[in-house]
Amino acid sequence: NSAESLQYLAQIAYQQALKNGNFNKAEELFNRKITEFGNSAESLQYLAQIAYQQALKNGNFNKAEELFNRKITEFGNSAEALQYLAQIAYQQALKNGNFNKAEELFNRKITEFGNSAEATLYLAKCNIKKGTPNEAIKILSTSEFLEKNYMMLTEFGNAHKAKGEYVNAILNYDKAIAIKYNNRQSFNGKFFCLKAQNSYKEALELIKKMTQNKIYDSRLLKEGVDLCLNRRYNLLDVVTAELFLSFLSGIKFKDKEEYLTSTKKKISYFKISNSKNKPNKS
Repeated sequence: NSAESLQYLAQIAYQQALKNGNFNKAEELFNRKITEFGNSAESLQYLAQIAYQQALKNGNFNKAEELFNRKITEFGNSAEALQYLAQIAYQQALKNGNFNKAEELFNRKITEFGNSAEATLYLAKCNIKKGTPNEAIKILSTSEFLEKNYMMLTEFGNAHKAKGEYVNAILNYDKAIAIKYNNRQSFNGKFFCLKAQNSYKEALELIKKMTQNKIYDSRLLKEGVDLCLNRRYNLLDVVTAELFLSFLSGIKFKDKEEYLTSTKKKISYFKISNSKNKPNKS
C-alpha cells in the first residue's frame, strides 16, 4: 500500500459518489489514508467536500464548516476552502435570510485570491435573494466571465426578471441556453417571463420543446398543465395538458398522485364541456 495509491482510490470513489450519491466508500478511504499515512491538506479538503455534499441533502452544514476551517488552520488558507465556506454561509442564509456573512466571505476570497466566476456568481445570487437586483446587475455586467458562463447569464436573467425587465431577462436566458441547452433554470426563468407577458402560447411551446428534448422539470410541467386548464379550456389546451401529464407521471414530486388524479378529472370534465354532443343538464 502507498499513500498515493490510497489517495487515488479515494478520489475515484469520490467521483463515483458524485454520480450515485453514496459517499460512504470515499469517506472511509480518505479516513483510512489519514490513519495509515497521516493527515494531508488534500485528504482533509476531500473529507470536507464530502461533508458539504451530504449537507446539501440533510441540511446540516456544521461538519463541513468545521472540516474546512480545520483544513485552513492546519494547512493554511486556499481559494477552494474559502469558496466552500462562503457557499456554506450562502446555504445557511437561504434559511435565515441573512446574507452578510456569505457576501463577506465571497468578497474576502476575491480580495485574497483574485476574481473568479464562481465568487462573482454567488455575490450576484446573494443580492438577488436580498431583493437588490440592481446590485446583482452591476456585479455581473462588469464581469469578464459573463458572456461565456451559462450560470452567470442565468442569474443575469434572474436579476432582470426580478425587476420586471422581461425582454432583457429572456435575452440572457436564451444566451445561457445557447451555451448549455440542458439548463432547467434558464428554461424556468424564460417560461415565467413569457407567462408574465401573457405570451401563453410561447410559454407552452417552450415546455413542449423541453419535453421533446427530454429536459424534465416537475414544477414547470405542473405550471404548464395549470396554464392549459386555467386559460380558455379549449380542446387544444386539454390535449397539451395531457401531454404534460404523461411526463409528470414519471417524475417524483410531493403529493403527486393526488395532483394527477384531480387534474385528470378536470381534463375529463373539460373534454365533456367542449364536446359537440354535450350531455343534457339532467
